[in-house]
Amino acid sequence: LGSIHVPSPEGDFESRLLQRGLARLDRWRADQQVPGTELGNKYKKWAQLEIQAKNNKLGLWSDETNIAEFEQQQQEKADRALATSGFDQNAKEVRRWRAKVADITDGNTCYLHDLDAKTARGLPLLDAIATKMRSLPTQTEKCALLKKNLIVAAQFQGEWCRAKIIEADKAKTIFKLRYLDYGNVESNVPASKLRVIDAEIASLPAAAIEASLAYIAVLPIDDEIGEIAAATLHELIWDKTLIVEQHADFYHGSDKANAKRVVLKLSDDPDSSINEKLVAAGLARVPRTAKRDANKTVDAPQYLEKLKDLEAKARAARQNLWRYGDVDYSENED
Repeated sequence: LGSIHVPSPEGDFESRLLQRGLARLDRWRADQQVPGTELGNKYKKWAQLEIQAKNNKLGLWSDETNIAEFEQQQQEKADRALATSGFDQNAKEVRRWRAKVADITDGNTCYLHDLDAKTARGLPLLDAIATKMRSLPTQTEKCALLKKNLIVAAQFQGEWCRAKIIEADKAKTIFKLRYLDYGNVESNVPASKLRVIDAEIASLPAAAIEASLAYIAVLPIDDEIGEIAAATLHELIWDKTLIVEQHADFYHGSDKANAKRVVLKLSDDPDSSINEKLVAAGLARVPRTAKRDANKTVDAPQYLEKLKDLEAKARAARQNLWRYGDVDYSENED
């Protein structure tokens, strides 16, 4: 993307197209510009030229369909502005619950045990599941029906645990599993350590809840900074009692579509979040999609501003992600 400069008293090529109604402004990109900057002033001028062409019904604005679409986009923008101000009636309230970490996947994702989760009989969910699994016969049996996505019982460190098959070899003799109630993954598990379980046990909700830190992005764990982020997250939250602030779900077609979007806080430090600590250390950044995602939760836009301020300070200090300056990570976003 860029500008085309053609010498003309009418100005740049974009302005000439817009004032004749021969082009439309990229509204999403325009909304990302900082007012008062050179590029911000350009987009402001282009927006004015577009409106003038629309009012005069020039070019594509002679079609009422285009005008209706433009007005709908403006209304959606107004709705988002209301959400940013905290008055969006559709924005969801934050749900708070206590948790401990079951497993850490990377610097952005972990599995949590809800300390307040109970069964219909009032028993702690994890304890109830463990009791049912201990009552299983200890003798394994042949699993002729083993296949991907099947929930089975698997032996792990001498105990029977529920697991979901996420990969299987062609012969269906070696499997890769994710343990539903703890979140960890195990590879190269032989069929002899698996057995089919009945539907009642298989249908119980997973005790390990997948959680993704809201409004931040972290590099993959195979990257040096991503590995440091995962180690830092482990140091911050492992074996600690957490306050989980669960925000509205937002999906962008990622492989974490089932993860709860959360802000994590330590129970003994409720004024500062783990999300903030990672951003302040330059181990996480605020993606462009965060702005639209934050509008789905009450008070989240204000929290997002805090994250952006911390990101700006980490950039200025050239910490971790920003050690080489302002790196463009937009190609990694959904």
